[in-house]
Amino acid sequence: MKINVKLLIRTALLLSLCIASQFLKNASVYITGSIVNTILIIATLSCGFWSASAISVIAPLTSWLITGSPIMGSYPAIVPCVMVGNVIMVAFVWLFAKWLKKKMPEAQRLSFKDDRFRLVALVVLVACALWSALTIAFVSSLASLLNVSATPLLLVSLLMVAGVFLVFFCLWALVSRFPQTWSLIAGMVLGSVVKAIFMWLVIVQIILPETAPEVAKMTFSVTQLLTALIGSLLAFFVWLPIKKFASEDQV
Repeated sequence: MKINVKLLIRTALLLSLCIASQFLKNASVYITGSIVNTILIIATLSCGFWSASAISVIAPLTSWLITGSPIMGSYPAIVPCVMVGNVIMVAFVWLFAKWLKKKMPEAQRLSFKDDRFRLVALVVLVACALWSALTIAFVSSLASLLNVSATPLLLVSLLMVAGVFLVFFCLWALVSRFPQTWSLIAGMVLGSVVKAIFMWLVIVQIILPETAPEVAKMTFSVTQLLTALIGSLLAFFVWLPIKKFASEDQV
């Protein structure tokens, strides 16, 4: 079997960056979580699905060893669930950004005068409204479950979701080629959502007991969603200027 040295080097470099970022976890899970999700997406785009999946599996294990999380120590089943959640996000990014892109035709950059642009803008607005409604329902349900006030959670969630969609939409409108870049955005957003839902269902609803600390339940639900979306946004910023030099097709 032929070994791709460039691919191995890229994978090892991204894994080392991922592990290095985990030493910041005590400072803020939002910093570490966002960086790790960014690296997973960049690994998917630059190294492929299998390399990104390998990092997805190794990263939670090293995080557990480095941070010594008492929650994971008490419930070790959380670790493989985090691994699966990472792989789910990676799979969505790869499916939409790589496989689906090959099925889509090339198209010229859109302008504000283009009918297709206005149509997609309308679809984006509808999607934002639907996503906001789902977010409100999700956070309200979670707040009821945790017996806490839903107002702060709703405000934070709505601001984060609205901000991510707004920045994605503006960047896409300025620099993208429809529909290839849009497929990448869709893959990152959907991957983030499905990952968070999976971890919430399996970890919060099944693994963690009702007496588990509220911060633990928040960490494996809302926090996962927010860090995945922030990581997606960062990855989008990083990938735009380097994609010509770091594409998976060049290894």
